Amino acid sequence: LGGPTTSISAARLEEFNYQMFDSFIYDEDISINQDGTFDVKIQNTTVHANYIINATGHGRHNSPILDDLKKHGLAEINPNLGILKTRSNSYTIEPSGIACIGPSTHFGTDGIESFAQYLERYVKDLVI
Repeated sequence: LGGPTTSISAARLEEFNYQMFDSFIYDEDISINQDGTFDVKIQNTTVHANYIINATGHGRHNSPILDDLKKHGLAEINPNLGILKTRSNSYTIEPSGIACIGPSTHFGTDGIESFAQYLERYVKDLVI
């Protein structure tokens, strides 16, 4: 978990019969069942879940420029993860093709180390 948890949040979390998984989860790893539950591929197993709780942070996509891109149909929100939809490289937003690296395209912490893999991919794509 990232950061301290308030007593109210901790009490609410305890109401669930939860399991924690330390994993990178991508949109293609999640399928939504007809009853509203989820099947999530984590490593070599599939976990059936009623809820998915991101305990490390979230993708903020409410800056004025991103709001403007969404308003004009140049960016869309991924309904499973609540981040901007990206292509398979995880930094090119759909449908405009604009490169965007940061919290708005990433489901997790906000530290630069969590974006490094996408930045490295972006630089390689530019150079190669």
